Amino acid sequence: MTDIYLEIDVDRAIQQLTGPQFRNILAKYLQAGIVEAMDIIGQTAVSDFMRLGQVEWRNKGGPVVARTQRRYLNIMTSRLSRSILGVPYQGQWEYIRDVKKRRNEVIGIMGSRVPYAAVHEFGIRFVHRNLYGRGIRAVINIPPRPYLKPAMQKSRKKVERAIRRRLVIGLEKMGLK
Repeated sequence: MTDIYLEIDVDRAIQQLTGPQFRNILAKYLQAGIVEAMDIIGQTAVSDFMRLGQVEWRNKGGPVVARTQRRYLNIMTSRLSRSILGVPYQGQWEYIRDVKKRRNEVIGIMGSRVPYAAVHEFGIRFVHRNLYGRGIRAVINIPPRPYLKPAMQKSRKKVERAIRRRLVIGLEKMGLK
């Protein structure tokens, strides 16, 4: 499972104004801003850090995936990219998008339930000591090809604008702007 956390301190956003009712109303608009921010991050992850993989066929049978540039993640089935965008894949919802309001903060959690999502985001290295039951030792190294963290970094200004826009709408509805 791959998660990205967005944390915004509601108290800091409303330092000059107090009252639980005001805080709750503003938190509602902040939650809407975080949901919009997750859409922006997901779109950036897929459009800027994933590429359609090209499949080549060997003479003797099986497919061979042609490599794209190392910084991109190949899209073969679109399962991972759909989970990042919040779109079902073969009738399954595999995305993680949750916005929680705690006492003084609103937290957005975004990720994917696709089993190999974390492997691609963070990479993995493991040693197989008895490959094919023949006592062969194999070291398998899958390098990281992050897509969520760099997407969040790249879309930071858009995310901040989206959240700010939602907060302004909330202030206007309360007659404070």
